[in-house]
Amino acid sequence: MVLQIILSPTEAAYIAGIIDGEGSISLIRNCKGKNRRPEMSVTNTSLELLQYLHSKCGGRIRTRSPPKQNQNQPYEWKCTGGRLFCVLSQIAPFLKERNKVKRAALLLNEYHGVTPRNGKYTPEVLINKAMFESKFMALSSRGTRAC
Repeated sequence: MVLQIILSPTEAAYIAGIIDGEGSISLIRNCKGKNRRPEMSVTNTSLELLQYLHSKCGGRIRTRSPPKQNQNQPYEWKCTGGRLFCVLSQIAPFLKERNKVKRAALLLNEYHGVTPRNGKYTPEVLINKAMFESKFMALSSRGTRAC
């Protein structure tokens, strides 16, 4: 099944603005010792904004931990897998924040080259994947973080 998410230029630009201002493009690890996978996310107290992202891009919305007194409830939208690449390829030309532009380009241009579809990593592919992850993580505004 080929994933089809088609955004108009206006929708792509708007979503890029949300990602630039409120979102993140990252590599996350679900389990210790496992390889990282790409994720695009936005955390916000506007459920309507996240529902818009969900309606246009798919993904999932979840309620974050309960807010402290006098704070609004935060929600998080996440997009991963094939949806992420489909959406990212359309919004990338509109991204402005320097590190997000570089991270998007790195994912679109190099991620599939270092990630075998069958999940079988040779020693050479593991080295290439580690170099890719290091390059990607170095683009963080906070620098490389320990896992």
